[in-house]
Amino acid sequence: MSIDARFAAVPLLPEADLADPLDAAPLARALTAGGLSMLELVWRGQPTIDALHALCTGHPQLL
Repeated sequence: MSIDARFAAVPLLPEADLADPLDAAPLARALTAGGLSMLELVWRGQPTIDALHALCTGHPQLL
């Protein structure tokens, strides 16, 4: 499925401000359990990079 199609299919785009990268995995599990496949991260520098890395490696199904 294309990125455009995935955006069009999502009824809600949650936004997260992850100051602690350890919060990324539980958040990803909750979002996917609720049927959501996308997440917008608030940019806060290195903590966001670390959280994004955790999401990409542990939950690659999220966009």
